[in-house]
Amino acid sequence: MDENTTIIEIDLPTENWLLIDAVIDNVASIAAEDDDEETVAICEEIRVKGLEQIPDWPTEETELENWPAEGQRSLIRLTADEWAFVIEAVEEDAEVSEQIAAEPVEDDQQDEPDDPDWTILAAEARELAAYLTERVAS
Repeated sequence: MDENTTIIEIDLPTENWLLIDAVIDNVASIAAEDDDEETVAICEEIRVKGLEQIPDWPTEETELENWPAEGQRSLIRLTADEWAFVIEAVEEDAEVSEQIAAEPVEDDQQDEPDDPDWTILAAEARELAAYLTERVAS
């Protein structure tokens, strides 16, 4: 299969890049457990590119509490292949969130106040994947 190294710029809320970064970090962790060095390298490259393209990325954990600013947007440049990888990872993340949301909850496993709403997380991931797919296609 030919590589598609065409650079595609996508303008998106910085919050969305944080979701992408977390999803790609999860993919890298699973790949590392499976000794899939190629996938780990792809993930690292994507995450570094994102970090480098968001110049005000906080360096201290305490700075993350109020970052990014509401409405902050970032222009991210990745290759078409990297965007395809990101979209697939975000779609898979949505599927996992949907599966977790569909699991019955035992009486002794009631949601804690800080537990995420998996249905909402899945919907947000699906929306992001659709937006990225649209932007890559245009």
